[in-house]
Amino acid sequence: MDDAELRPLLERTAVGDRQAFQTLYEKASPRLFAVSVRVLQDRAEAEDALQDAFIKIWRYAERFPVSGVRAQTWMIAIVRNTAIDKLR
Repeated sequence: MDDAELRPLLERTAVGDRQAFQTLYEKASPRLFAVSVRVLQDRAEAEDALQDAFIKIWRYAERFPVSGVRAQTWMIAIVRNTAIDKLR
């Protein structure tokens, strides 16, 4: 996924657009799931962490920085941090 596709979806998610969020999930979840699996080394735990991360993405999309950060990088950080928290 490139930023040109993800950024508008994330921006629309920030204003509560559920369809944009669903599309964002469909497009970004495979790569984000891979990140979660890499951290947790367990598919079931990775699925839980990914679900928790997408809840955070929905909740905090309005905080996404408009410039300077790629949408995918921002979401990967959320997934990685959520997975790390699950390890603790």
